[in-house]
Amino acid sequence: MNKLGLRTYSGLPVSVGEDSRWVLAFLRQHRESPHDAVDVAYMGLIADWLGNALHQSAQKELLQRIALTDPLTGLPTGARPRSDCKSERARTPRDGHGFALALVDLDHFKMVNDRYGHAVGDEVLKAAARRFESGMREGDWVARWGGEEFLFVLHGSTVEEAASVMERLASQAVRRRSRPVLAPFP
Repeated sequence: MNKLGLRTYSGLPVSVGEDSRWVLAFLRQHRESPHDAVDVAYMGLIADWLGNALHQSAQKELLQRIALTDPLTGLPTGARPRSDCKSERARTPRDGHGFALALVDLDHFKMVNDRYGHAVGDEVLKAAARRFESGMREGDWVARWGGEEFLFVLHGSTVEEAASVMERLASQAVRRRSRPVLAPFP
């Protein structure tokens, strides 16, 4: 017996989908007899309910992530960039810093898909997204707007600063490796 007067406890696994790494502990005070069938059934119901609630929460989070993230590039997409742009617009009067929007389309991307196939086109999109992300300033963000279009939000940028950032990102995106992956277009 301890300071709280606890004499017995039981633990049941909590399964969340296929994962069972949690234990739900039930504590009792001043009870000498073991748990009866009703107690065990009640504890099982609570453990199952908790597991289902955690599983539903995880599934909801996964669905939201899927809905708001481009599966190919991992960049925000769908309603998320629109929502984030609204937040930027609402923030601007409060902090006195504006922002710039830039919509970038990869030139001649259809020719990449037509000539080399969609698998290569997907790799080009992923590489462009990684290069764009790695070149962003802190607080700026990029989203996949659609197809081969990318939306950039640049915090606190004047038109000149935004143009400079976009020129730097464009040159970074087309920079070749020591060995070209694709043959040049005719």
